[in-house]
Amino acid sequence: MAKKLDAHLKETGCWFVAVSHDEGSRNLLKTNCEDFPFWAWVDHIPDKETEESDKHFHTHLIFRTPGTRRIKDVAEQLQIPGNFVQKCRNKRSMMRYFRHLDNPEKVQYSESDVHSNQPSTLKIAWTDNSDDDVKRLFSDLRKLRVGSITLDQFVDLHYMEIQKMPFYQKIKTYEYIEKIAHLRE
Repeated sequence: MAKKLDAHLKETGCWFVAVSHDEGSRNLLKTNCEDFPFWAWVDHIPDKETEESDKHFHTHLIFRTPGTRRIKDVAEQLQIPGNFVQKCRNKRSMMRYFRHLDNPEKVQYSESDVHSNQPSTLKIAWTDNSDDDVKRLFSDLRKLRVGSITLDQFVDLHYMEIQKMPFYQKIKTYEYIEKIAHLRE
């Protein structure tokens, strides 16, 4: 399944994420994102009810531009401040974060809470691809060992898979990654 997600995401363009807390910007995100080839957004409510809960209500947006874009240009197109937008480092993890699939302690969202022009891409990301994740992790470990990817890129790609590992396996994985990084120095 992970390969199917990769095939969906290989189209040219840059991927970005945006988040907004104020209602006006949230509405602009939802309206103006529809000009992009891929977009998805979700409203997140506060995880805990407090007197300041309204301040924690926010909207997440993930989208792909039709070509290379600067954050400043994307923010202008969305009509929101530039600090609301950043490059998306791990598309699959962000798509899973929309529903808090890897964060059981947070409010859980259903498929119907997420709005997108390509729901099938999101469904692929939401599928638990444990075997495919392990294959990708080991494939990328080989790439890290030969220098095809950097340590930062590896961690960005596999942060969620590493976090889901049992404690001792996580330690062994970090030790192995550190060993590979020292061999390349």
